[in-house]
Amino acid sequence: MWRHGRYVLRALGLWATLSVSVSFAASPEVVPEMRPMYFEHLTLRDGLSQSTVMSILQDSRGYLWLATESGLNRYDGYSIREYRRERGSARGLASDYVWSIAEDAHGDLWLGTMGGGVARWDRATDSFQRFRHDARDPASLASDKVRTLFIDARGLIWVGMEEGLDVLDPSTGRVRHFLHRDGDARSIASDHVFAFYTDSLGRLWIGTDGGLNRYDAASDSFLKYDIRLPDDPTRDVHVRSIRADHAGMLWIGTLDRGLIRYETETGRFTSFRHDPQVKGSLSSDRVLALLEDDAQRLWIATTDGLNLFHPQSQGFVRYGRDSDNPQSLRDNDVMSLYQDRGGVLWVGTRAGGASHWNPRSWALGHHLSPLTRNVAVNTFAESDAGTLWADH
Repeated sequence: MWRHGRYVLRALGLWATLSVSVSFAASPEVVPEMRPMYFEHLTLRDGLSQSTVMSILQDSRGYLWLATESGLNRYDGYSIREYRRERGSARGLASDYVWSIAEDAHGDLWLGTMGGGVARWDRATDSFQRFRHDARDPASLASDKVRTLFIDARGLIWVGMEEGLDVLDPSTGRVRHFLHRDGDARSIASDHVFAFYTDSLGRLWIGTDGGLNRYDAASDSFLKYDIRLPDDPTRDVHVRSIRADHAGMLWIGTLDRGLIRYETETGRFTSFRHDPQVKGSLSSDRVLALLEDDAQRLWIATTDGLNLFHPQSQGFVRYGRDSDNPQSLRDNDVMSLYQDRGGVLWVGTRAGGASHWNPRSWALGHHLSPLTRNVAVNTFAESDAGTLWADH
């Protein structure tokens, strides 16, 4: 039983590069209110195998899985089980460096690893099946350096790598390759693939070092959305994360060009950048993960804290590490974001493990008392007189 939840854990036939003008968001006129967040933490002391949490997923059984640079971790709400590389074993992980996690319709997990290709964790046998690059086999993976995975409605595994885009058929183990070809506007924009996202219309968006792409199954080709930012219109935007919000707008996190909003109906892009002279601007131009939670709040993971987007002001509130507050984030470099089925927000960091926060706490008010600043609050209760008591 979880401690913090209620469960155990067709397109036009014309293809061309789309050049779209980009506008910058106006500086926020009103700085949004900062409501405090009190985090609990999952760290090395709790059994986490390593402090850099690259990806987080809750599976169909309720277990929380955390991918790190040194092993895969399964958390049941009380304890952690590690999965690490097993030298000499064909049924173990080939690499401890796990970038991404996805679950298929059978409840098995698929892992993208750095140097070990793709691994499938078979739930029934609690063992791994490996899919690796083989120079002698053209139908094997193009590379063992896998950054991201996506499982489509047919059960095919889309594999984003530093050397191309592959589609793996689990039933045969055979792989189909998609590569960038100079002069071919229908090929993928770059062989460096870092993000997948499928929207409510079933369209597959792909983030690369050559910008934003969309795959069209009818023509079996790619459409590139050419985002040229005014500060350097000759340079490609390196996409690291993609998410859509409840209004259907696409948000794009980049390696060093901030956050970009794409209005799919109008074709307009808006750029949000860090500006040290403007309070309420994005805290960093390096955006690695995005999440819209069940209350339609947009969270942005940057290398300088967790940002919350404020739609009214078009600005951001930053949450980061406070050395005087043990319930703040343990590290400012945020790598991953996830909301579990109990509503809890999980924040994976580079050097501080994973922190988690329950949004229900905001419904209780957000007064910060000096008496409870350094106290970890576990439960709340209200008396008949209306007094709110905190158990710590």
